[in-house]
Formats: sequence, structure tokens, C-alpha cells
Amino acid sequence: MDSFSIGLSGLTASQRAMDIIGNNIANAATEGYHRQRIELRAAPVHIAGSSISGGGVEVENSLRMYDTLLEEELLRQKSTVEQTSRELSTLNAIEAAISDLDSGGLSSKIDEFFGALQDLSVHSTEKIYQQQAVTAANAMAGQFRTFGNYFDNLDVELTSEAELTVQQINTIIAEIAKLNGSIEDVEINGMQAGNLRDSRDKYISDLAQLIRIQTIGRDGGSTDISFNGMALVNGRSYDSLTVKLQADGKIGITITGDDNYQTDIEGGKLGGIFALKNELVPAIEDKINNLAKSIITEINSQHVQGIGATGSFEDLTGWQMLDQDLADFDPPVENGRIYIRVTDESTGLITRQYIDVDTSQTLSDVAASFDGLDNISASVIQGKLHIETESGYKFDFVPGVLAQPDTSTLTGTAQPQFSGLYTGTLNQTYTCTVSGTGQTGVTDGLMVEVRNESGDLVQTLKLGPGYVPGYKILIEEGVYVSFTGTLNDGEDFTYLALADSDTSGLLASAGINAFFRGNSAATITINEVIYADPSKIATSLSNQTGNENVARMAKLASQSWNSLNNTSSSDYYKSIVATLGQRIGISQTHEQSVTGLIQNLQNQQDNISGVNVNEEAAHLIVYQRMFQAVGKYMQTVNNSLDELMKIM
Repeated sequence: MDSFSIGLSGLTASQRAMDIIGNNIANAATEGYHRQRIELRAAPVHIAGSSISGGGVEVENSLRMYDTLLEEELLRQKSTVEQTSRELSTLNAIEAAISDLDSGGLSSKIDEFFGALQDLSVHSTEKIYQQQAVTAANAMAGQFRTFGNYFDNLDVELTSEAELTVQQINTIIAEIAKLNGSIEDVEINGMQAGNLRDSRDKYISDLAQLIRIQTIGRDGGSTDISFNGMALVNGRSYDSLTVKLQADGKIGITITGDDNYQTDIEGGKLGGIFALKNELVPAIEDKINNLAKSIITEINSQHVQGIGATGSFEDLTGWQMLDQDLADFDPPVENGRIYIRVTDESTGLITRQYIDVDTSQTLSDVAASFDGLDNISASVIQGKLHIETESGYKFDFVPGVLAQPDTSTLTGTAQPQFSGLYTGTLNQTYTCTVSGTGQTGVTDGLMVEVRNESGDLVQTLKLGPGYVPGYKILIEEGVYVSFTGTLNDGEDFTYLALADSDTSGLLASAGINAFFRGNSAATITINEVIYADPSKIATSLSNQTGNENVARMAKLASQSWNSLNNTSSSDYYKSIVATLGQRIGISQTHEQSVTGLIQNLQNQQDNISGVNVNEEAAHLIVYQRMFQAVGKYMQTVNNSLDELMKIM
């Protein structure tokens, strides 16, 4: 009977081997399948008295060809490349949207706007150039709004994509937990669950492409999975994930039922979405918004100081402020001073007054300060600052030179007359001190010393013989003065030269005589008053036909702004595009590098776990012949027994 036992063991082993080989061949093209291999060993010998005979063959094990370290490294690299790939997809789309591939790009719109201002500075009173400036400004603002809407929509899309991706993740981890249970049920009875393990590992591979996971194998065949310190799968049980927008606009993720949301995750498609939503896209959007806000602020800060073809104002109303506290204004307000010119239309007399602004104040406090000035009334109406003059007066914020300073300290007959346009960058108070007593143009040694706020001597004006009374003498920075009459030794007077009539920035922030409205790419628009009547563009710092203010606005194009990291608007935008391009280039290189590494790892995986049909066919022939030979052996044994029975 031992002979039959030996034969039966051989038939069983060869049949089992052919089944495994057949399964390998059938799954040669199945993604995630790991080749299985049978291991045979000699069965224990049979001892009968002094006789020892072989026990045939036993199937020791059915092995799944699996390299744990290699598989874990593959999961890590797949997670890395999926994050990079997801980031690149959106970054490439942003680059295509904001880069200037044609004449319709933002960079060209900015250049066209400042170019139109330059043209207007040459033709400040011509309506065609006024309209051209408004058209160019509207086109630039429209391009900014297009970008603003693009980023708003992208933000919504990324949030939605994160939610859908988490739904996929939750479905996968539920399947993994279910397969863990099936594997445990099979292997607890001593059987092998190779195909079930492959199915589970395929889900694990899919999961790793969505998030970066850590896996731990357990006795019994199940695999536990964690993510960013959160346990997702524990044997047969699992916990799902939830995403939610946080108060700061970032998206967070946590185990369902837990309030400890995490906003910083890495790896997989979801890691890419989180990086885009919470970091990369906001960084680009912030720069675009900063550019729009800076253009609004710089243009408005200059525009509020000028007047247009219609001259000074009887009243002005700003835009509605959502918050009345100056400290919360955007663009921000600083402690400073606002100078206002008031013109008596009946006499032509121009006087200058001022109010001090403190960031601890409210808009109503500012209105009250204006209201306390001569011939000015002001109030806050529905959150808007409103300023108007009494009948017969007009006002503006022109920093231009006042012809007649306060000379109440002079006892002579001379009346200094100032003129010109101050071109300095800082407000300056000059102190003029008389040296000598006598008639201008006559008295020897008669002069006036002019000193700045620091006490430095700026100019010595020689008014004795050789001076023609009434002749204009340059002090500095475009300011001229002339004298007629008598002066007395030791007397002095001061003169204020303004570079900026609003050092607080409140007028621009509150929308008083502003060119633009808004504070971001999505909200920038042209002041509707100017849009309806381009002649109201504040081109002048002197009279209705002047061009000094629009010329200064045009020059802003080539100036470096503190808000733009000390670069010009054009260079700042170019740096946004260039920085994005560099980031894309680095990411593409990284993606290519990791993709190459993954290919190398997959080649190693194929060598270990892949199915070579030719090799399997060769093994099949071996076991087929084994089966045939064992069958022949058993037939021979059976024939021998038959012959033996006949003899007996």
C-alpha cells in the first residue's frame, strides 16, 4: 500500500503545482498580481521492521512572491509622484492663464494703461485722450477681474475635488478592511489567500496614490493602515475621513467624528490638492491681488491730490466702508495729515487748512475734523465720507504752491510771492529769515536766508542792488519766490511745500476723488464718476488745463514700489510668471526623476513577482511529465499486484 501512497502523493503534488501554474498564467496580465510558487518536500519515510521506504512527496507551502521592502518603497514613490503630478496639472493651467502669450495678457494691459496716461499727460484737455485713458484702465481692470474670478473658481474646484477624493479614499479603506477579514478567515484554517492578498494590495496601491500611507502587517494576514498619524484600517475595522474648510480658508482633514483637523499633509493626489488649496494657489493669488491693490493705491494716492478739466469741487463722496474704524481700513491708513485747499470764488483767494488723522479714530471722527474747518462741512452718510463747501466756495487737495504765505510776522511792505511746482518727495517747511533792513533791489546786503526743517541752509536770496523786484528766484525743488517792497532785519516767515497733501492715505482708502475702486484683483473697477465723464480725471496739480498730476501717475510705471518688494508693477508681474515657471520646471524635473525610479522599482518587482509565461510553460511541462510518470508508476504497481494475485 505504500507504493500507492507514494503515487497518490505524487499525483496530488503535481496536480496542485499545475493548478498554481495555471493560475499564474491566467493572471499574467492582471495588474497587481504576484506570482505564486509551490514548495514540495519529501514525505516522512515508512519504517516496517528493518525495512525503510520513502513516503512520497508533500506540498510544504504555496508561496506568494512578494518583497515587502520593495513594495513599501513603491507605495512611497507612487504617492510622491501623484502629488507632484496633481500640483503640476493646476500650476500648468495657471501659467497658461496668467502668462502673456498674446497681446491680451495682463502685462500688456498694464503697459497700455500707463501708456494711455502718458499720452494724456501730453494732451490733458483733449477728450479723445481722456476717453483712451478710461478705456485702457477699464481693460486692465477687466483682466484683473478675470484673474480674480479664475482663482475664486479654482478655489471652489479644489475644495470639491478634495471632497470627492476623500469619498474615494473612504470607499477603498472599507474594501481593504473587508478583504482583511476574508484573508484572516481563509488563512486561519491553514490555507493560502494569495489572490485575496493581491486584491487587497491593489487597493492599498490605489490608496497610496491618493494619500501617503503607512502599512503594518499583522499575524493572521491582515494589514493595518495609518495616514498622517491617523489610524484608518485596523484589521477588519476602519474609520472614514472627513474634509472641511477651516476659518482661515484652508481645507482640513480628520477622522470622521474628530474635530482635530489637519491642513498640512503630504503625498498622493490629496496631498497635491491640499498643497494647491492651502499654499501654492493662495501664494500666486496673493501676489496678483497685491499687484492690483498696489496699482489701485498708488494711482488713487496721486489722483486724489489733483483736479480735472472741471476744476475744484463743491462736494465729494467716497465709497461705502464696511468698517468705520480707521485701523481696519484696506488699503491701510496711517497716522498723518490731510491738507485741503479752499477757494473763495468771489475773490479768488485760496487758503489751505489741515486735519490730523490718527488710526485710533473712526470715519465719523474724520468727518467731524473736516466739519470743523472754515467753509467746509462733512458727514458720514451710509458709511460714506461726504465733504462739501459752503455756497460760493470750492475745495480740493491740490498740493500746489500757494502764492501768498502767512506774512503776519513781517512789518515791512514786502509781500513774498511763491510760484512753481514743488517736485520734492517729502513735505517740507522752509523758514525764511531776513538779513538787513531796506528796500528790495536797492539796499546793500539785503538778503533772505532759506533753511529747511533740519536747519540746513538751502538758499541765500540776494535782494540788494542788482535784484529786480518781482523777479522769481529758485529756492529748490521747483519752488520760486519773488519780493517787492521793504524788509526788516531779523524777521522771518515760513512756507509749506507739499509733496503729498495726504500723508495718512485716508482719502485714497475712503475713495475720495479716487480713480479706481476696490482692493483686489476681483474687485478693481473704475470710479463710476470718471467712467461716465472722463474729463473728471484729475490731470492737474495747478489749474483745469494742467497736466502735472497725470504726468506723475504715468511715471509710476517706471518707479519701484515698496508694496511690490521695491520693483515696478511690470517687473513684479514678470517675476510672478517667472517664479511660477521656475516652480513648474523644478516639479517637472522631480516628476521625471521619481517616474524613472518607479519604473526601476517596477522592473525589480516584475523580476520577483511578475509572471513569465515561457517560464511557467516550462514548469508546466515538468509537472505534466511528473504527473504522467507517477501515473505510469501506479499503473505498473497495479499490474504487478494483479500478476501476484494470479500466481497466488
